[in-house]
Amino acid sequence: EMQRSLVGSEMCIRDRDGYETFMNKYCDFMEKYAKEGRPAGMLTDYLEMLNEYTDYTQKLSNLDQSAWTDADMNYFIEVTNRVNQRLASVS
Repeated sequence: EMQRSLVGSEMCIRDRDGYETFMNKYCDFMEKYAKEGRPAGMLTDYLEMLNEYTDYTQKLSNLDQSAWTDADMNYFIEVTNRVNQRLASVS
């Protein structure tokens, strides 16, 4: 039982870390997009990023939060706050 819980926590952390990494990549992209004058040539990359964003949000919404420990929830809040701060910096 303990091992199953640990594996669940590790999976949750990996998914949230992946989400944060992706969102930083998205913010980097948006900064470059704005700096370069919003070129149409970046549209394909943007659409790919939207698909990846959809995948991450689906993964996160499929996580069983009822199995999260307090540490899991606190980490989720920290990741969410860091992502929101980064998004605010590029908007």
